[in-house]
Amino acid sequence: MAFPNRIQLTALTVSAMFFMEQLDGTILATALPAIAHDLHVDTVATSVALTSYIIGLAIFIPASGALADRLGSRTILSLAISVFLVCSIFCGIAHSLPFLAIMRMLQGAGGALMVPVGRLVVIRDTPRQDLVRAMAWMMLPATLGPLMGPVVGGFITTWFSWRWNFYLNIPVGILGLLMTWRFIPQVREPSPPPFDLKGMVLAGGGLATLSILAELFSHDAAGWPVLVSLLAGGVVLMAVYARHASRITEPLLDFRLMRFATFRISLVAGAASRIAVGSLPFLLPTFLQIGAGLNAAQSGIVTFVGPLALSPFVHWCPPFSNAGAFAGC
Repeated sequence: MAFPNRIQLTALTVSAMFFMEQLDGTILATALPAIAHDLHVDTVATSVALTSYIIGLAIFIPASGALADRLGSRTILSLAISVFLVCSIFCGIAHSLPFLAIMRMLQGAGGALMVPVGRLVVIRDTPRQDLVRAMAWMMLPATLGPLMGPVVGGFITTWFSWRWNFYLNIPVGILGLLMTWRFIPQVREPSPPPFDLKGMVLAGGGLATLSILAELFSHDAAGWPVLVSLLAGGVVLMAVYARHASRITEPLLDFRLMRFATFRISLVAGAASRIAVGSLPFLLPTFLQIGAGLNAAQSGIVTFVGPLALSPFVHWCPPFSNAGAFAGC
């Protein structure tokens, strides 16, 4: 039996981070009613624990690559995993919803530095002829996270406590730290461009403001003056950032990439598919528990088995034929 080589071990190390981040994103959905009961809040209000994580991602994802270029990929990944682990522990011991939301936002900051930098390490450290194989090693374990999240979260919440959903990150994170120190190379740019701090403030602030707007709007938790102010503030910040990015050579978010049709189409189509597919593990478990009276474990099983049971009945349309018509559709 052949052991994985260095490139495969690097990809597996990154996949451990992906697995932890993806599992954490869906494992909490089945636990929202239990969190609401324990913290004495409405179930709908607990969605702030999900939104605050996204806010942390929005603020720090634009800066992840630039920080790795300066401090080194191994340093940033070790820091990101450590922040993710510490915040997971604090989330587990939270006794109020505001404290849980703050820790989740900081946890999102760790995830923002963890996932994009991990991808960069694999791309930069892998020879071109081995890149597809390395990506397969990296993505296969990572895809288990969203699939396992509702089931694992449901059983943990039902038979133990929702707090153990966060404590589950501890062994995975420790393993990721050990593998990072052992297998992740310290990749950094020898002469990186100046760090775009102004761009980070503008882009991160704009994305965070729009995320807060979406959260408040979805719960009808604020009046129209507040919502309009947040919308205007987010749009203005992003517009100012777009103008700022067009004037420098190395922006954190380069909107000029939208000129390329392949990038533009993949971005728009990917966002639409992620919204559709990603909403299922968040909305369905809560509906099954509140509306259908299932417990957390039962809702997790239905969320996991439902798409698998329906997949044989989904008709697949192959690409366009040479004649320009759909073949078999």
